[in-house]
Amino acid sequence: HDFLLRRQLLDANQELQNEVARRVALQYELERQASTDLLTGLPNRRALAERFAAESARAQRRSEPLSLAMFDLDHFKRVNDTYGHAGGDAVLRGVGELCIRSFRGVDVAARVGGEEFAVLLPGADAQQAGAVMQRFTALLAAAPATIGDQSVLVTSTVGVAQRQPGEDLDTLMARADTALYAGKQAGRNRVVLASAPD
Repeated sequence: HDFLLRRQLLDANQELQNEVARRVALQYELERQASTDLLTGLPNRRALAERFAAESARAQRRSEPLSLAMFDLDHFKRVNDTYGHAGGDAVLRGVGELCIRSFRGVDVAARVGGEEFAVLLPGADAQQAGAVMQRFTALLAAAPATIGDQSVLVTSTVGVAQRQPGEDLDTLMARADTALYAGKQAGRNRVVLASAPD
C-alpha cells in the first residue's frame, strides 16, 4: 500500500513538473512573439524601445555615441502592386535576413511597420553609422529578391541621427525620419545624416 502511494506521489510530482515546464515554454514563446516581427523574425518596435532604453543609459554612463538609422524600401508599393502581397512579404523576409547577416551583434535591426525598419547602432556616431548604412544599402541593391521565378531589385533610403543627451526614442526616430524624407526628395537609394537639433 505504501509503495503504491509513493508511486502515485512520484507520478503526480512528475506530471506537475511537466506542466510547469510546458507553462515556462509557453510564457517564453508568448514573450518572444510579443517582441518579434513574425514576418521577418526581426525585433519589433516594442523590443527596439526596450533596447533603446538600455543602450541610451549605457551610452550616457560611458559618454559614448548612440545612433539610429531609419530606412524604408523605395517604391515598395510597386512591388505589392506587381507581385501581390505574397511577393511583398517575400521581399520583406529577404530584407530581414539581410539585416540579420549584415549588422554587428550589438546592433538592433527592427521592423517598425510596413516596409520601414530601424537600426540602433551603439557606440557609433552619425558618420560611422552612415558608413555602416551605406554598406547595407549597397548590399541590398546588389541582392535581388526572388519572387517565384522573378528577380526583383530593391533599394532603400536611409536617415541617420545621432542621439543627443536626454533625447528619447520618438524624438530620435523623428529626426532620422526627417533625414530619410530628405533622401526620398533627393532621389532615393541614399543615406542622409540628420543635422543635430538646435
